[in-house]
Amino acid sequence: MKLLLSSIVLFSLLLCSFTFAQQHSDIFSITPQQPKIGDNITITYNAFASGALLKEVKEITALCLVYRGDEDPLVMETSMKQEGTLWKAEFLLAEENAKHIAFQLFSGDTYDDNSRDCWNLLVYGNDGKPVKGAHYSYAQVLQNGGQHFGESKNPDKAKEELTKELELYSENPDAQMFYVRLHADEEKTPETTEKLLGILNSLSETLKENEEKLYGLSFLYSMIGHGEKGKEIENTIVEKNPKGYVALRRALRPYYSEQNTDKAAELFASMVESFPDMDEKTKQSIADNLVYRYTNEKQFDKAEQWLLKAPKPSNVYYNYLAKTMVENDANLEKAAALAQKAVQLNKDIQVSSKPSSMWMSEWEATNKSRLGASLGTHGYALLKLNRFSEAEPVLQEAYTMNDGSSPDINQRYVLAMVNNKNYDNAINTGLECIKNLHDNAKLLEDLKE
Repeated sequence: MKLLLSSIVLFSLLLCSFTFAQQHSDIFSITPQQPKIGDNITITYNAFASGALLKEVKEITALCLVYRGDEDPLVMETSMKQEGTLWKAEFLLAEENAKHIAFQLFSGDTYDDNSRDCWNLLVYGNDGKPVKGAHYSYAQVLQNGGQHFGESKNPDKAKEELTKELELYSENPDAQMFYVRLHADEEKTPETTEKLLGILNSLSETLKENEEKLYGLSFLYSMIGHGEKGKEIENTIVEKNPKGYVALRRALRPYYSEQNTDKAAELFASMVESFPDMDEKTKQSIADNLVYRYTNEKQFDKAEQWLLKAPKPSNVYYNYLAKTMVENDANLEKAAALAQKAVQLNKDIQVSSKPSSMWMSEWEATNKSRLGASLGTHGYALLKLNRFSEAEPVLQEAYTMNDGSSPDINQRYVLAMVNNKNYDNAINTGLECIKNLHDNAKLLEDLKE
């Protein structure tokens, strides 16, 4: 029996090596094929190979996405160097929790991501095996699709990767829970349900000191038709720790199901008192949600109150509230002030706030877009207040930030110039917008005047 199990594990390792050896191709190759933490990884791209998308470019940026288990993924980026017909780049794999890595390349607005499959590589240990969680990490990406690099879903391959993880690390609780989730929706028979139930019962004992994992476990019981067992686990945890993670998650459920926003706000205010150690991320999420709900209901004063109560001021929601107020001609002076605050928040953003999973050009493009939107809202408010001399430079900046691509901002910028008797610039800008098909009917009317 031991010989048989050893043979199965050896076969799995060989199959794994073969599978990931396929990352070597005429277009893209990675060395070493079995990187360990502390290794330098070299990637090579042949832009002249058939199927390569980045041909005849002057520069290529390589992105390396390191999946780190429970931590957010980390993007590393570097400029590739051209060596004859090849492009090369090197990354140091220094993350101690690295599980698996994905690569994609871009030049300007053109990406090569291996037809939405990226190039993936598992991280290995000194024993020559993929580290614990490597196959599981890759299985998650295959099952759910890449949230960062946009990889396509491949449920069948996800199950294959998960099987390899469990063959190497049968005691991995995350992989076991994922196994139940993947198989819970399959055709249920007494035998399969009993098998999944056995896995969950074993995990409930293994994870009895881990509230967050047990909370996920309670939902899995429901998925296999044993919801009462899940509730029993939740009840036990809440009785033991009435101010803990699970108790808070249970308290949040009525908030999300409450359709009346005033009642939802009361529920949240009560929760803040009941859970003084509530994490800032949850507080921010609920406050932002209340701003959104009150804004959509056009209860603008209440929306502003929750905007001010949020742990961190949100440039997105300052602009959302201001824009909705301007569109509804509601307290335009206040709307202009809120939009100006959104602009300042956008301009004050520091690089240190960049999420680890975003690469620099993506982060910069996102901030530029948000700043352009906030400037557009501020300029629109000033325009409606007939403060044309103030509106024009604001809308000019918005026009520049959007590269002249927003018909609404373009029209308002032209209108501000017309009202300021800046006719030559208004005509030139308007004609440029029409030429680039970034105009609207109002812009044409403004030019005729």
